[in-house]
Amino acid sequence: MAITPVGANGSIDLYNGGGATVDLLVDLYGAYYKYPSSQPL
Repeated sequence: MAITPVGANGSIDLYNGGGATVDLLVDLYGAYYKYPSSQPL
């Protein structure tokens, strides 16, 4: 599992480095907000 930002053009790249086929599940729904550094965590 990974939470990663999208590219500058709003796209993502998915890569399978193995020799076999894989199933991917991508959840594109949700929002994560970065609060200003002055806010306590």
